[in-house]
Amino acid sequence: MAAPEEQRRHGWPKKRKSFLQNAKGMGRKGQFGHGMQMDQDTYDYFVRILERLNGEFDSPEEKESLVTNALATTEGNELDYCRNQIGSRVIEALIKCAPPSSLIQYMEVFSSHLRIAATDRFAGHVFETLIATVAKFGRSNGEDNSSAIESDEDQAKQLTADAANKWVLKVGKFLLNNLEEFIWDEYANYPIRTILMSLAGLPPSDSNSNSNRSQSRNGPKKSVPANFSSSLMKTEDDAEVVEDVVLPDGFKELLKEYFKHISSMSQFEDLAYSNGTSALLQTLLKALSKNNPKLKKRLLKQLIDQVFSKKTLEESTEDKKDFESSTAAVPPVFTTDASVRLLESALEQASSKYVTQIYANCFMGRIFDLACDLATNFAVQRLLACMGDPSEFENIFDELAPGMNKIIASGKTGVLLALCQVCKRLSVKQAEFIRHLMNALNCYEPADRRSMFVPLALRLCTYEDYKQKDETTATAIGKDGVKKSFINLHGSIIVQTLLTYKKPISIVNSVLEMPTSELKSLACDLRGSYVITAFVESEFVGEKSRERLLHRFRGSYVEMACSKKGSYALECIYKKASLGNQMKILEELSHRESLIMATDPGKILANKFSLDLFRHRRNEWKQMQTRQDRTKELFADIIGPSTS
Repeated sequence: MAAPEEQRRHGWPKKRKSFLQNAKGMGRKGQFGHGMQMDQDTYDYFVRILERLNGEFDSPEEKESLVTNALATTEGNELDYCRNQIGSRVIEALIKCAPPSSLIQYMEVFSSHLRIAATDRFAGHVFETLIATVAKFGRSNGEDNSSAIESDEDQAKQLTADAANKWVLKVGKFLLNNLEEFIWDEYANYPIRTILMSLAGLPPSDSNSNSNRSQSRNGPKKSVPANFSSSLMKTEDDAEVVEDVVLPDGFKELLKEYFKHISSMSQFEDLAYSNGTSALLQTLLKALSKNNPKLKKRLLKQLIDQVFSKKTLEESTEDKKDFESSTAAVPPVFTTDASVRLLESALEQASSKYVTQIYANCFMGRIFDLACDLATNFAVQRLLACMGDPSEFENIFDELAPGMNKIIASGKTGVLLALCQVCKRLSVKQAEFIRHLMNALNCYEPADRRSMFVPLALRLCTYEDYKQKDETTATAIGKDGVKKSFINLHGSIIVQTLLTYKKPISIVNSVLEMPTSELKSLACDLRGSYVITAFVESEFVGEKSRERLLHRFRGSYVEMACSKKGSYALECIYKKASLGNQMKILEELSHRESLIMATDPGKILANKFSLDLFRHRRNEWKQMQTRQDRTKELFADIIGPSTS
């Protein structure tokens, strides 16, 4: 009882029970799931099946036998069981791993009760999974149907690709005919999204999962920051490059019909502002992007013209209110989470031409206020990630950079990370970014503060705040006895990115001027070790600077080797070191070999470095290193230049 009491006292979150644990608990109380009523024997049977599915099987055949028999026992009660909470969860899991022949009974039942299947709270989950599973089988041309056919009766029970595709088309047409009703329905909206993905030859979206469906009912899901990568840079040609997917007959045509119906709806503008309909538009964009770029462009243009370009009366007046105090001064697209997520999705799918239009209509002149807001800063991050025109980006940079201190104060440091990465990707404004960030952290002037740039950037705090915390806060000590420093995740990635800039001299000097104890703490930190790796691996950091860093770590190699993250940093340093410096590292480690071998990270590192061989047969160790270097040089043209 002490542990739960301690958790409550410290405010730790209580560990959630699994669905299976909850199901057993409800059964003991005589509650047999929500939805359609189920008798206790059936309920207990489904709980046992779910428990068995969560376990391990001796062979695939054993699992297939269980799935086939379990689905067969539901014959005659398929719909009723699917409309029960536990029945829905179990049957959904069974369908995902069922042989094609076992899907037929549910295809036939749902074909006769499509409206119930689409709109029921629990049956809808099974319906979605069945659509995706049958569509996948149809696209494979029946290759998954590997069971042997022994008689005409057995052959009649087999599911063919043609039958699977016809069933998907039938379901798709039913949902299309009821689109104007179902698109607003809390539950029927999900099967429509699944059918759109299936018609495009794509797997179902993660947003259709059980957890996300329940989350959408309990409240809007928070936006997720974009993954920033150079691959996100858009060009006009990129929009035309679409992987060829062979779709069954009728799939593309039905997808076009969905586009026509949705784009011609009288309430099209309103679709952006509801969680379900916004997600459906995002799914349609993704589906069209895969197989019909022309229709995707038409949908993007319609969204830009009718949703993203919609202005407010307040915006036309000279006296504009601050965004943080009122949302009236920004386009309506920024007023709801649903519309903001649609905007992010549109940016992700848009070519450079449409990114420019979205920027001009939604962000220009207000991007700084949007960057500091909780609900809209992710849209700014997505815009930056998709920006491909250097001159256009410079305008954004000039608007954001002077206010870096306010962005940091607002806690929206992901915007700074996005800005930093675009400077790297487009090779522009790199020196200006470093200067503005120094100013924001109050370490640009006076000049003697510049050596503090990296410690401040890692924490994303000002010089004054750092000094105050340094004087008043006790140092935390980790289990490995190494001092731990508080490092901001975005700050760490920013410093790593800055080290890949063309002229990172100010960052390099700041790292090399850090106290040895803080460098050691940085190398052994979960987030800081990657900074050391970026330092030694950057092509713009000179060899002399790497040598200086290696010398700064002398006396700390043993502690680094015994730390999980420190051993990772030490390995990277070792790979980049010359043979002479490698020997100096191993010389220091060999004096404490017993201590190093007593830890898991140290043991792994010692084996990689051949520490035992170095200690007892040094000449043999040197010969081995020479042979390895020659082998790497010999195959350099095939495997690429050596990284060590």
